[in-house]
Amino acid sequence: MKNIYYSIWADLIVNIEKNPNHKKDWKLFSMIYMTLLNALNMGVVLMLLAYMFNFKVIWVSFSLFPGNLLNSFIAFIVQFATPFVLLNYGLIFHKSRYKTLVQKHSDRKGKLFALYLLGSIGLFIACVISNLLIC
Repeated sequence: MKNIYYSIWADLIVNIEKNPNHKKDWKLFSMIYMTLLNALNMGVVLMLLAYMFNFKVIWVSFSLFPGNLLNSFIAFIVQFATPFVLLNYGLIFHKSRYKTLVQKHSDRKGKLFALYLLGSIGLFIACVISNLLIC
């Protein structure tokens, strides 16, 4: 499982480095892409646990700003994104580990990351639609 995760990261890094628009900030954009997809997958897992096993999910909420949108965004960052930023940094970018990962895992021309992206979004949409149909 760890090999697949590293292969997806290596595929993303190689292809985002090739993009001339992200030549200087490829680390930031690759971190954002993977963190958002990881957070989305965590949301799917929590939805499935809540539905299949009547698992009670504790949702973080804030009332710092007037309005719901900004408070929800901050709650998302705290509950879903922060753990994956820390995990991804520790596994990929700490001590420039990404260099060895890129050398070790072959370039799949973005196909592996695209599959992960489409699979994650598709699974999330399927869970949301099925949850709406059940409730």
